Amino acid sequence: MNMQEEFEELRNIIQSVSGFDIHRRSKKTEFVYARMVFYALTRNIGYTYQNIGDYLNKDHATVLVGQRKFYDLITRDTYLRDMYLECSNAFREKRNPRRVTGKMPRNSFVEDLQYQIDSLILENEKLQKTKMMNNRFKEILKEMDERTPIGMESILSEKIVNILNGDTLR
Repeated sequence: MNMQEEFEELRNIIQSVSGFDIHRRSKKTEFVYARMVFYALTRNIGYTYQNIGDYLNKDHATVLVGQRKFYDLITRDTYLRDMYLECSNAFREKRNPRRVTGKMPRNSFVEDLQYQIDSLILENEKLQKTKMMNNRFKEILKEMDERTPIGMESILSEKIVNILNGDTLR
């Protein structure tokens, strides 16, 4: 069986099990889960991120991130785990898949993404402050780097501390 045939077979199995087409462009959790199962199954068979991405018209990085998210979620999401196991077994055993029923977590994926976004925003703010500070002291740091001989950093540090403490007599 060639790659295209295996991909089509897996697509059909996932659609039978989940009820969702992995080619449909949607960010709804149901479709994202179906694509994540496809990513994991095809990677386990040995296909590259690029092969998988090309089939789904996705960038290879999207596949990589989706697979990582899948392995993070599968340990705590029984619906995703059941869907993956049923698809994997149906493909391996060459049998008709059964529809997985269960409670689909409605907002866990969205909440995880929102947490990641919030974390990235905070990290970006910290980096912006650091960048601002670096720009503020850029000339001073350049001057110190150019004029401080190697091995004399501790003496320079002492002098800076004395200046900042108002002790300029030393």
